Amino acid sequence: LASLGDRYTRFLNKKDFDDEKQAINAKLTGIGIQIGLDKSQRLIVIAPIEGTPAYKAGLMPSDEITEINGNSTKGISVEEAANQIKGPIGTEVILTVHRGKETLKKTISRAEISIKAISKGHSRIIKNDIAYIRLNSFISQDATKEMKEALKELDKASGIIIDLRDNPGGLLTNAIEISDLFLKEGVIVSTV
Repeated sequence: LASLGDRYTRFLNKKDFDDEKQAINAKLTGIGIQIGLDKSQRLIVIAPIEGTPAYKAGLMPSDEITEINGNSTKGISVEEAANQIKGPIGTEVILTVHRGKETLKKTISRAEISIKAISKGHSRIIKNDIAYIRLNSFISQDATKEMKEALKELDKASGIIIDLRDNPGGLLTNAIEISDLFLKEGVIVSTV
């Protein structure tokens, strides 16, 4: 799979697959952060999940994580990094982060992370009867249900803005079902 050169394609062993299933069930244990490798193979923060320990600690998209508990992240895979960052609820992880010219040390307590596709307060009517919905992720199996609930509450709107900034992706079925709520006909996605 690595020969494909696609940073979004990866093999999941049994443990990783179990972790993925936990995310789909909308419950994770860790600090609440999406991580990935940039083009230079540096470990970066894609996005902290709102309301989680990572978010409260001030981690931001594009922060480079250079050390986890004092160990360098150079040459590390996303899975290895995730395994080092995760741990039992209440324990701490220390991340060294580069942000521009700054180097920051963040000590973050692990917790149970509940994944919400649409956080509280992220669906509302803004001016001129336009609805605003921020869709944080397509990970949780409840994403479509949450979107339907938000649309029901905002049914008097004359238009809708869906904010996908920092959305790290998730289940293709969720993306298709949510798209289908807005599209009358035609192909939504095809895969090869």
